[in-house]
Amino acid sequence: AGRIFVLLLTVVSIVWVPLVQVSQNGQLIHYTESISSYLGPPIAAVFVLAIFCKRVNEQGAFWGLMVGLAMGLIRMITEFAYGTGSCLAPSNCPKIICGVHYLYFSIVLFFGSMLVTLGISLLTKPIPDVHLYRLCWVLRNSTEERIDIDAEEK
Repeated sequence: AGRIFVLLLTVVSIVWVPLVQVSQNGQLIHYTESISSYLGPPIAAVFVLAIFCKRVNEQGAFWGLMVGLAMGLIRMITEFAYGTGSCLAPSNCPKIICGVHYLYFSIVLFFGSMLVTLGISLLTKPIPDVHLYRLCWVLRNSTEERIDIDAEEK
């Protein structure tokens, strides 16, 4: 099954190359950067919050990722469907979605994911400190013994 999956991914990658060249006018670096700016910021936001904010919990992280990835995918699919356009031939993409450069959009996406993560984490039950010793910045120097969160469920 693993070999078939790798073979399938290889075929998809080869078929994808002409589509990238047509949709991005051969500018592969812009294509790669735009993909990472649509999908990376939610992951980075949740990671940074998990390290520096002990109040973040599983529900907040999950919904922060889901909302952020949905926002990024909406922008990515819309932009690739309408094209990026140029100064001489602007794109017909709706301004509410594509009106901001993709690198600026990644900043908006990062902070939007942070807000969702923090908001949902504050509305749900926090993780007790006994499970967070030496896992987040505030409790990094704790000498207490950390109890695995899964140990209580067994």
